[in-house]
Order: sequence, then structure tokens, then C-alpha cells
Amino acid sequence: MGLILRIDLHRADTMWLIEKLSLYLKTIEQALDESRQADRDRMESYIISSHDDLDYKNEELHMHNLLFEQDFPSKVRYSFLTLAYTVFEDRTKALCGEFIKRNLVTGTRFDKRSNESHLQSVRRFLTIEYQSKYVAPDIWDELTDFSLIRNCIVHANGNLSDMRNLRRFHDIVVKTVGLSLDKDGYIRVELVYCQQIISLMEKFFDDIFEAAGFGPAETVVERT
Repeated sequence: MGLILRIDLHRADTMWLIEKLSLYLKTIEQALDESRQADRDRMESYIISSHDDLDYKNEELHMHNLLFEQDFPSKVRYSFLTLAYTVFEDRTKALCGEFIKRNLVTGTRFDKRSNESHLQSVRRFLTIEYQSKYVAPDIWDELTDFSLIRNCIVHANGNLSDMRNLRRFHDIVVKTVGLSLDKDGYIRVELVYCQQIISLMEKFFDDIFEAAGFGPAETVVERT
């Protein structure tokens, strides 16, 4: 007797990449915590022997809060969201190609029209092939919001005032857990939003894989 590992390689590759995204997020959050603590330790080492020393330390504390508690974490998470969207875009392109390769579609090719976003082209492709009915509308809505937040980060460094349709972006930020605006109109990203994006990607791909009849990402069966 022995064990046989049966996997669907395409599904396994996709879920492996999402798992690595989650690991990367944990790594950068740990690095943020370590740098934050190192800066605190540096300030704690100050010897206060005059009012000037105290004023200097208070100013350092103020800058610490601005940088390590507000600005740096959010901007680092900008980079994570950009990377996550790049992975999502790559894997959705590959998914549509896999539909064609496995003859799950007939006479169809994946293309992006000039008036479409990438997400719109994916949704159109899957809708034509009836699979999108297995993806809940709220998931498409959340993915659309994510793509718009990513666009704001890439094209305006997270500043809503530099984007067209300001009301649309403002509504997304207000309703979404883990997003807020700072006093200068920049999007502030909390860890929980990044975690939600990972979960959203997992659910999107799992729903499609199940609906389209892909095999499991990993299954261990016993040899008889």
C-alpha cells in the first residue's frame, strides 16, 4: 500500500500563488512591526537632561507616529495591493486560456476590448460561457472596487482628488472595512483590507474551479 498525490496542476498553481501572497503579506507586516519597535527603542535610549531634550524627544515621537503608525504601513500595503492585482490579472488570463485548452468553451478566445477594463473582459468571457452565474454578484462588485483602488494607487499614488469620478472612489472607501482617507485625501490601507483581498481571490477562483469541473488542487488517496 502507498499514497498517490492527485492534483489539478492549473488549480494548484493558482492557489499556490495566492498562498504565497498571504505569506508575503505576513512577512512585510512583520518587517513593519520590527522597524516600528526599533525606532521606539531608539527614542527610549535618549537621555533627557533639559527641556530642549524633552522637546526634541516629543518631536521625534510625533514623527514616529506619523511615519510608523500611519504613513509607512499604508504605503507598504499599497505595494502589496498592486502585487496582488498583478497576480489576479495574470491568473485570470491563464484561467480563460485554460477554459479554451480544456475545450470547456467552443469557438471562443479571450480578448480585451479597447473600452473594457481587464476585469470587464474576464467577466464577459465567463458570462458568455455561462460560468459567471456561479460567481456571486457581490464578489464581482468587490473585485471591481479592488481594481479601482488599485488604479488610484498606481495612477495617483492613492490620492482620490487626482482621480476622475471622485464620488465613486469616495463611496468605495467609506463603505469598505480597512480603508479610510487621511486629512490630505490619500487612501489609508489597514491590514484587514489586504487580508480580505486574499480571501476574495481565493473564493473567486475556487468558485470558478468548482463550477467548471476542475480537479482538486491537492488530494491524497491511498493505494490499495
